[in-house]
Amino acid sequence: MSKNEVKPTQESTEVASVNTDVQVSQSEAQELSTMLESASAENLAKLNPIVSLSQEYYEFLAVGDKLSCVFAGYTTATFKDVVTGEMKEKRAARLVSNGKIYLNSGYMLVDVLVKSNVTKGTPILIEYVGKVGNGKKYSVDLLG
Repeated sequence: MSKNEVKPTQESTEVASVNTDVQVSQSEAQELSTMLESASAENLAKLNPIVSLSQEYYEFLAVGDKLSCVFAGYTTATFKDVVTGEMKEKRAARLVSNGKIYLNSGYMLVDVLVKSNVTKGTPILIEYVGKVGNGKKYSVDLLG
């Protein structure tokens, strides 16, 4: 045997039995069956990605920047306070555009969406119109 070859061993390995008897309702069994069927390699190969579930922050940088998107509700964004160094939470809008999910926690943008009662699934156009104090002001239009 050369020094690069691996010598097989004949050790005995004992395997503990595991209880796999799990009770599921008929509706759960049907749901699992449907999921297993749709998760087959053949079915999955026919599908294409439509939206990335990874979220990224969307920053409006210049006056006039626009984003056409679908409003997808609110979430909580965590950020580091630059003055205190503390981690803080802030309400953020979720926006779907071009196959991506964006977050924006700008107070004035979130405020417009909340006060206007914009509902999930609503197509909107957001435009950054300028600074007001330390905040950014936005114009939000419904698309249709």
